[in-house]
Amino acid sequence: MMKSHLPEEKLLRLIREKPASRSVPAIAKTSLRPARADGKFFIGLFYGILILILAGLVSFLAYRIFAEPQPAHRLLTQAEEKSLEDPDALPVLAKEILPFDHYQEQLTKRDLFERPLAQVAANASVDLTKRYKLVGIVLGDVPEAIVEDLTNKTTMFVREGERLESVQVKTIEEGRIVFLQEGLEIELKQ
Repeated sequence: MMKSHLPEEKLLRLIREKPASRSVPAIAKTSLRPARADGKFFIGLFYGILILILAGLVSFLAYRIFAEPQPAHRLLTQAEEKSLEDPDALPVLAKEILPFDHYQEQLTKRDLFERPLAQVAANASVDLTKRYKLVGIVLGDVPEAIVEDLTNKTTMFVREGERLESVQVKTIEEGRIVFLQEGLEIELKQ
């Protein structure tokens, strides 16, 4: 028997042959295509869209910053427009600028980290009327006021310039006493 006809020899011959000479079935050829080719297309499309959006945003911001005209002045109200027609009736749009010493004096009058004066005024008068009661006034060379502390149920005699805890007595007149609290005048009457 010939060796070339043996099944082992046929198998060895198939293995030794060149791969190009072997024929691959048609079904196998279609399945050999890379499956990621469609995924690369969609990823590339996604990146392209992102780049277009980014370029649009950059151009929009560049236009807003550099090319868009800025308004030179604010819009005028109807009253200001009418006053522009009559130069004698021009409103004063800018306040007079005062020297720094004026503003420094205003800043030293009160602590900037406390409540605003409007709140202090509203609360201070209510606090004083709830806490103190003017019982009487002794007029003489040095006037004195008789003040009752409603929280402690004590009575005190105070003179002008003296302090009652956080308030200072400014003036004592017939039937009333004026306190100073954080630069505000608060009045108590009998």
